[in-house]
Amino acid sequence: MNLILVLAAILNVYADTSNGTISGNSTITTSSNATISNSTVTAPNPCSGSIIIAGQTDLNNFSSYHCSTFDGNITIIGVSDMSNLTLQTITGTLKLQANTFSAITGLSQLQYIGKELIIDNNAQLLNLFGFDNLRIINYGLTVTNNRNLITINGMLSLQSILGNSEYSLGVILVNNVDLRSIAGLSKITSIGNTIYLSGMPLVSNLLGFPQAVMRVRNITIDNMYGIGTVDPLSNLLSDLSGTTVSITNTKLLQNVDGLSGLSSIVNLNIYKNAALSSIAAFSSSNVKGSIHIDDNGALCDFNGLDKLTGANITNTCGIPTVLNQGTVFQPAASTSVRSTISIFIGFLILLVLMK
Repeated sequence: MNLILVLAAILNVYADTSNGTISGNSTITTSSNATISNSTVTAPNPCSGSIIIAGQTDLNNFSSYHCSTFDGNITIIGVSDMSNLTLQTITGTLKLQANTFSAITGLSQLQYIGKELIIDNNAQLLNLFGFDNLRIINYGLTVTNNRNLITINGMLSLQSILGNSEYSLGVILVNNVDLRSIAGLSKITSIGNTIYLSGMPLVSNLLGFPQAVMRVRNITIDNMYGIGTVDPLSNLLSDLSGTTVSITNTKLLQNVDGLSGLSSIVNLNIYKNAALSSIAAFSSSNVKGSIHIDDNGALCDFNGLDKLTGANITNTCGIPTVLNQGTVFQPAASTSVRSTISIFIGFLILLVLMK
């Protein structure tokens, strides 16, 4: 009898539970047909966000979504083949870093990048062909540390780099040690606010920049050993105000004639240019602002210095201080005169010793 009662009790509990109610000291009411009416669970959009594609498997998985527009930023690292991509628009930044491909594939449909295009440390990359339809980069183009990159001609469709007033962005080419030419940007009608060229010793000229007048805020040419002239920059500099210009560590640059159109600048820095012998370009300019010219051993022609208000010129032509805040400090005798005097004194000493 007791066993029967226990079984009956168990059956009653089961029956109550199946109806959604468990009774005791507290009551929890449930429903087997319950729905969540005030919220919707949806899968994340694979074509938006800030994503890092790390490796070929990740890229193959991303390609399966067939994104034509990506709303956000994409970083691609460590892949060998991008041919399955179908991107046409990226609203943020596209960064290609430390990949093993030798050529750009899969981006021939890409037309617009909303922020930056960054191509960094792709050791086997030889050229930038593959951006066949890329016309607009909103913020800037940065190509750095690609040791085997020979040409950037693949950017021939690029029409505009709009720049951003909050950041120093435009065209930044740095430490592409095998790059031979910067030709390939000639069709651009705007170039952002910055030109930064550094660490590319095999580039022999600056031909390839657009010839339209543009307002560039920062220009840096550093460790460009093969550059003999800055004349190709003359159009870019012809209507500048409030710009910083730095030309440092060149071996062949003999003059700065391409800077003759400068009107008003914030900073001008000319350092360690071994062959620089003339700054006469400034003689027709009314340059104001901070000007520093230092360690240019061959520069002995100081024509134009009367125009350099507030300039500092040091360690030039063997003279520790040539000009300080607009005051010229010429030596008592020129270098050639000092050399002649030294030779004459040596000759007199030799005559005395021979007697």
